[in-house]
Amino acid sequence: MRVRVSSTALGVTAAALLAMSACSTGTTGAKPDTVSPPDLDSRPGPPGAPQLVSVVDLDSQKLPDIALDRDGYATAVAADGNKQLAAGADLLRTGAIDNFATGGANTRTKVFAPAKASKRQIEVYDEAGTRYGNTGATVFAGASNRYKDAYALKTTDGGALILFSHTHTQTDAVAHSGLQINPGKDDRSWLHDVPRTSITYTFVCNDAATVPAKADPSRLIGYTCARTDASGPRSTPGRIVRRRVPFHAPP
Repeated sequence: MRVRVSSTALGVTAAALLAMSACSTGTTGAKPDTVSPPDLDSRPGPPGAPQLVSVVDLDSQKLPDIALDRDGYATAVAADGNKQLAAGADLLRTGAIDNFATGGANTRTKVFAPAKASKRQIEVYDEAGTRYGNTGATVFAGASNRYKDAYALKTTDGGALILFSHTHTQTDAVAHSGLQINPGKDDRSWLHDVPRTSITYTFVCNDAATVPAKADPSRLIGYTCARTDASGPRSTPGRIVRRRVPFHAPP
């Protein structure tokens, strides 16, 4: 299920929330390699008009129960620095990046409780370690994040639904000279079919998590990633490791 949040989330009515829950991609628990790029709409609209600010594919067709005020509007809360929540967007962002970069070794279950979305992120890291064998390696890392805004709606249990973004890189590199990576067709706009000794892909991801009010781990309930850049040093002619398509790219 795809959930969309507007910049006027505090004015979301109960009816609009039902519309959000009905807005579906047609698949349940869509994997990050089968979804369209995240919507990050920064275009200005008329004063007071809602703007689409985040779209995330969720693992479940059911949204968390959002707390409504007496007029039927969703209750917006601070996504960071909120002492009423067990975690803020900055900590959640750290946890998501760590899932990719280390398989969650640094944060483990301190940030996220076991869930499908966290498991998929960790599986990306686990699979990366064996794909190239002795011909190359893949390393993930956090990267500078342009999209630092986060959005939170209070839930009926006192916690919050938080939508945030993170940026990470995936670097594929050959193990020694004499090897090269041929870019895939989806990389042509960045790499122009020129063989490389390493390629660094940049991904921007929209993430959604439910955060409890008490000091318990949060749950990552969905995420959507899109590749936004690719670069790397050119290689001299050599044996091809293989034509590379990043984990997050559509098949």
